Amino acid sequence: MTLLRFILIQILLAYSSQKAVQTCEEPPDVDFGDIISGGKSEYVESDRVQYHCNPGYMLAGSEWISCNGSWTPPPKCLAPCTITKEQLEDKNIFLDSNRRRTILIPSAQTIEFSCSNGYKLTTPSVRTCVDGYIHFPLCISETGKKCGRPPTIANGDITTFALKEYASGFSVEYKCQRFYTLTGQNASFCNNGNWTKPPVCLEPCAVSITEMQSRGVELSGSSKGKEYICHGELVEFKCQLGYALPALSSTSNFTVRCHSGQISYPQCNKDLLKCDSPPYIENGVLSSDLLLECEAGSTVEYKCRRFCTMKGSKIVTCHLRKWRDLPTCLGK
Repeated sequence: MTLLRFILIQILLAYSSQKAVQTCEEPPDVDFGDIISGGKSEYVESDRVQYHCNPGYMLAGSEWISCNGSWTPPPKCLAPCTITKEQLEDKNIFLDSNRRRTILIPSAQTIEFSCSNGYKLTTPSVRTCVDGYIHFPLCISETGKKCGRPPTIANGDITTFALKEYASGFSVEYKCQRFYTLTGQNASFCNNGNWTKPPVCLEPCAVSITEMQSRGVELSGSSKGKEYICHGELVEFKCQLGYALPALSSTSNFTVRCHSGQISYPQCNKDLLKCDSPPYIENGVLSSDLLLECEAGSTVEYKCRRFCTMKGSKIVTCHLRKWRDLPTCLGK
């Protein structure tokens, strides 16, 4: 090997090894946080940096991120909730031990409230801070103006007989019709002459036979046989016999959620893959005509010879170029 050739090989090896090293841009900025470890001017594969949140903020996610051509997802700094004395006074609520003071609550931490004397708590007393936001409970005066008849809701009703008027602080409970889903608080309260917002009954999904047939699907698993699916529930589908998944499609698309009366039906295409002639089974014969080729979804029927017992279904279907679930004929 000549000296020049040796030098060229070394240069090529050095270049290829350098080219194989992946680099990353500057690490992403995180609001209300800083990089406290691993910072440098250039970043290559396997480099790591560490984040830290500002005082009062809570880190969500991994404090470390890594370079592998691009950065792994950075964390987020969740804001605390500020509760002021003025807010507590305005809403007629107290903190623990009937105290009112301005405090800072870290995200994800819970706190319990109580009402002032003469006021009634209408919603859960324990609340959670979520990234700088906290929903205060509602305290209603028990000495305010009376209310008339409670509000009506579509596809639902109150659980007791309605009165002509209600004292402030009183409430009525609601329930939805069958298959409808109640969302919101199940009660409405009389608050100084006005009713608080009642719940809503969300519409179920009616399973459409026509829609399923047009898309080549049918109900599957625990959904089989159902006519109605409640809001928020999952419904399972599968391809009908003679139909197959479209190219590049995933079976994960065949479990969908009912949302306010709407279902996104999946799609299966007509299976164009034919089957060869039905196979021979020992001690059995075809009771239907023998064909050299059969369309997808077509069926044939088997029967056993005399003194033999059939195990399985006598009807066999062509699906995806295969005859499914062949029976067996057992001799006595």
